[in-house]
Amino acid sequence: MIIKSVEESLAKQNTTLEKKRGEASKREGEYMTVVEEQRRYFKAVKDFQDECNKNEMLSERVENLEE
Repeated sequence: MIIKSVEESLAKQNTTLEKKRGEASKREGEYMTVVEEQRRYFKAVKDFQDECNKNEMLSERVENLEE
């Protein structure tokens, strides 16, 4: 009787553990998606800043040519 109770408790705990592992795996996937999106955002900002700098440099050249 005690052994059966312990086995049932173990089975319940194993089921709970598997559910929690599944949830953790799902959240890790969501986290990785957000991290990748953040990387793309920072790259886009850097590319935009580089283009702004390039535009500023070219604008200065045009102003110097007009003088």
